[in-house]
Amino acid sequence: MLWCAASHNAAGDHEEGTMADDVPAAGDATEALHSADVIWQGPLLGGGPGTVALDSGAAPRMALTWESRDVPPGGRTSPEELIAAGLASCFSMMLAHLLAQDGHPASRLRTQARATKRLGGDFAIKRIELRVEGSVDGIDERRFRDTAAVARRDCPAANALSGVEIELEAALV
Repeated sequence: MLWCAASHNAAGDHEEGTMADDVPAAGDATEALHSADVIWQGPLLGGGPGTVALDSGAAPRMALTWESRDVPPGGRTSPEELIAAGLASCFSMMLAHLLAQDGHPASRLRTQARATKRLGGDFAIKRIELRVEGSVDGIDERRFRDTAAVARRDCPAANALSGVEIELEAALV
C-alpha cells in the first residue's frame, strides 16, 4: 500500500507527496510513529459502520459509528472514547514516572478520563475530566496532587489537546 498525502505549497498550489518522506529513518531516535487505520462505509448519517484498528495490534479492530458518539455505545467506540483512552494512558505513565523519580513509585494508579462533547453547533470536545486514584507509599495527599498536576502539564497527550479544558482530580486510596 502506498501512503499518499496532499499538501499546498507557499503559493497555494496543490502538491502530491508520500508520508514516507515524513517518516524518520529506521533507528532515528528523534520521533516515534504510532498509527491507526479507519475504514468508513457510506454517508455519516445512516451510513457506516466504520472500524478502527491500532497499528500495534494491541486491540482487535473496533466498530465505530456516528451513533456511538451520542447514545450508549453498545460495544462500539467513538473518537471521544479513543481520545479519553489516549489521555488516561499517557497521563498515567507520566505520573508513574514522576512519582518514581521522586522516590515514591506507585504500587497502583487508576485513571479515568471522560471526554465531554458538545452536541449541536461545532460538536467540539470542550472538556475532559481526568480522575486518578493512587496507591503510593511514603507520600501525602498534597504531594500526590501536586505531582499529578505536573504530570497533567507535561503529558504529551494533554499537550496535544491544548485547546481542551482538562479538569484534574487526584486522590490517594
